[in-house]
Amino acid sequence: MIENLIKDSINNNLFKIISKCSDEIGLECYVIGGFVRDLFLGSRKSKDIDILIIGDGIEIAKKVCKKLNSKNKVKVYKNFRTAAFKYQDMARVCWIQKGKL
Repeated sequence: MIENLIKDSINNNLFKIISKCSDEIGLECYVIGGFVRDLFLGSRKSKDIDILIIGDGIEIAKKVCKKLNSKNKVKVYKNFRTAAFKYQDMARVCWIQKGKL
């Protein structure tokens, strides 16, 4: 059951575009937080996705949003080095930027 949930989530168009954009820019990115927890617990569908970027999270957030043809704009929080945008039925997709590990 969990395997099917993971496959369905990974095959989501959003994750395909995130993967493509991160490859193009050469950045590592990881899905973290409540989305992952809920996926493993098989519980409710998460309303947001938190993505950890090793590098410029704001740049990739803008690139992904553009490729998704989203009518929503990327909201940038420069003080926190994060960005977020709304996507379909999700409350938000949040990008958390970290330096090289």
